[in-house]
Formats: sequence, C-alpha cells, structure tokens
Amino acid sequence: MTQCQGEHVQRSEWYQGKHFISLMLRVRVLGEPCCTEAVIPLMDLWVEKAKLKRQEKIANESDVYKRQRLEKIRLAEAKHRENELLEQRTNRQDINRIHAQERRKNELLEQRTKRQDTDRIHTRERRKNSY
Repeated sequence: MTQCQGEHVQRSEWYQGKHFISLMLRVRVLGEPCCTEAVIPLMDLWVEKAKLKRQEKIANESDVYKRQRLEKIRLAEAKHRENELLEQRTNRQDINRIHAQERRKNELLEQRTKRQDTDRIHTRERRKNSY
C-alpha cells in the first residue's frame, strides 16, 4: 500500500483514472491549481497510456500501427476536451461580466432613486417651513 497525504491507496488502484488525477492535483505535482484545467486532458492521456503499457506485449507489427492510431485518437479527444473546458471557462467569464454590469446598473439606479427621494423629502420640509 502507498500512502499519499493520509490516504491509503492500493497499488492496483494508483493508476486508475480519476483517482490518480485527483491525487496528482492534490499533491500539486503539476504546479499551481490555476494551471490544472489545461493539464487535465494530458493527464487523462497519460493514464490511458499507462493502461496500454500494462497490457500484453505487442505481438505483430500491425498492432504497433493500431496503437499509434489509438494514441492519435486519444490525443485528439484530449484536445477536444481541453477546448470544451476553455469554452466553458470563457462562457462563465462572460456571464460573470454581464452580471457585474447588471449589478453596477442596479446600484446606480438605486443611488439615483435614493437621491430623488431625499430631494423630495427636503422639498417637502422646505415647503412646510415656508408656511
């Protein structure tokens, strides 16, 4: 058994998908958390490649080309996932920017309304005092 930050993990589980990725991110092997979204697709590919290497050895030459094609497909899938993550993050940033603009607009409207209410109150007071 291997120990990683208080968690006990069996060696057979170590290289299995999300568990491995979450441990790598928690230990910060790849750097700061802000960089992890860009690296996750490559980590997925790394885990999948490790699974391939553990499988039986290549028997003939056609299997080599088949594995190369599979790796190219996996790399394309990883790039596609990375693009989706980037698009989601961009959409999230756009939505946050729109919400911030709406909040500012509402705050300005509220300030203007308070000012108008205050002016009305002062006008009433002046009228009362003038009688």
